[in-house]
Amino acid sequence: MRNPTTAYRHEILRSMLEEVGRSEDLPNIIKAYSPPKDITTYALPNAYPNIKIGIIGAGLAGLSCAYEIAKLGCSITIFEANKERIGGRVYTYYFDKNLFGELGAMRIPLAHECTWHYLNLFRINTVPFISDSENNILYVNKQRIRGLNKDQDIMKRIYPFYPLYKWEKHTSLKELDLIVLNEPLYKMSKEVRLELLQVRPKYHHQILLYDALNFFQVCDTLGFSDGGKALLYNTMGIDRGFYYSSYLELMREVYPLNFYNVYKMEKGFSELPKAFLKHLQPNVKLKMNHLVTDIINDGLNNQVVLKYRTNDSEEYERFDYVICAIPFSTMRLINIQPEFSQAKKQAIMQVHYETSQKTLFLCKERFWERTINNRKVVGGRAFTDLVITSVWYPTQGDDNYGVLMAAYGVGQDANRVGNMTESERITLIKRQLEELHGLEPYYLDKIVLDYKTMDWEKDPHQLGAYAWYYPGQNRLFLYPSYLPEYNNKVFFAGEHIAPNHGWMQGALQTGMVIANNLAIIINHQKPQFSLGNGA
Repeated sequence: MRNPTTAYRHEILRSMLEEVGRSEDLPNIIKAYSPPKDITTYALPNAYPNIKIGIIGAGLAGLSCAYEIAKLGCSITIFEANKERIGGRVYTYYFDKNLFGELGAMRIPLAHECTWHYLNLFRINTVPFISDSENNILYVNKQRIRGLNKDQDIMKRIYPFYPLYKWEKHTSLKELDLIVLNEPLYKMSKEVRLELLQVRPKYHHQILLYDALNFFQVCDTLGFSDGGKALLYNTMGIDRGFYYSSYLELMREVYPLNFYNVYKMEKGFSELPKAFLKHLQPNVKLKMNHLVTDIINDGLNNQVVLKYRTNDSEEYERFDYVICAIPFSTMRLINIQPEFSQAKKQAIMQVHYETSQKTLFLCKERFWERTINNRKVVGGRAFTDLVITSVWYPTQGDDNYGVLMAAYGVGQDANRVGNMTESERITLIKRQLEELHGLEPYYLDKIVLDYKTMDWEKDPHQLGAYAWYYPGQNRLFLYPSYLPEYNNKVFFAGEHIAPNHGWMQGALQTGMVIANNLAIIINHQKPQFSLGNGA
């Protein structure tokens, strides 16, 4: 197995935190992201064969929950609405076994301890994910700028398009970005910063402040001009899809350095859900193409009834406990009798789900690696103000063929590209790729052999890419989202109830913690409903 050791990961993370002046945050970050104690700490292994557990959803949250609870010997049934695949938003698309791309999750941060726990447990190999590469392209205002050290070119060729304050004109784009992303963190104590990675009934007033603001409002507090805000918006690629959301979401990415020195699974991210499936015990049944339509509380018999549809038939099944491991976006379509608590109902109705669109191109020529003026792109990404938003370059593949993430957008631009007809979308992406790379028009018509688009908002089993709070939603919904319903008979797991939205870490950690809470209740103890405390 070729994975970085825990000690190595922590040392690199410590070094990076030291560079930004926050080395004291390392113990808190590791503790908040660490797996909880093993479930057999709270209940005896193989002691509960008569307990029936129903799990809705075979994404990472549902699979990790099933894997852990199975240690207790419970009878477990997983209902997955998709008839073709498991994994939820983990979705590797294989043109063939060596030519593939990620339509969902694609990065593993150093600090995501629960993710590394399962990767090491299942012996899944990882390799570094190249986020920045020599000659990465920034294409904004029809200006093509390349290279890692491009600050002066940006200031000379792009800044004049924007009415900037004097101090902004003399500050590099990288420094402007660091100011708006880091300054608010420095105003907090390390104890308050830790709350960013915790699910709590109440938060410090500084957390509540940044929960209530969006990115641009924080820019205003830091003295940015409207031109400066436009400059940041146009140059930040997929991040611009987040700028009207709660600023707290971005703080939760910056605090643990989620986008620095990341890794990827060598053979594709779908290896992880496949590994869970391979290691599920005989007491776990997986039912594909089973869409749960109703959750019914049978208080008289102290059970929860699930009504589900498969093919053309509707059936019912009773359980002692149910775990909802599907996003709130699809929970919204389930008939719940009686209704959950008002707080949970509002969370299911209101929590904002971001949209994301990814289009992969299978190319017979790795044109991005073709030397142009002695410059080529190997790995990394391009950011642009064109509607395709960003391009991500592979490192794997043979000498000729390659899979290019030709368009990856979040938010409005993802909607615009995703809502085009297939023919219009592929044509648009080709033309904009040619413009971005300085290729002759229609060059890619003979290079692109196949393609695959995933618009997560249109996927009937997801109805959105991931939870991403609007301003104020953390205060209103994070803690209520996490709490069980029906007197501790129905539980919830998934990235949407974790502090860090959109990551495998959140799905896996909530799956493990909820499994432990269920074990505690089965063993007639009182559970502790918190997350991010290392317990």
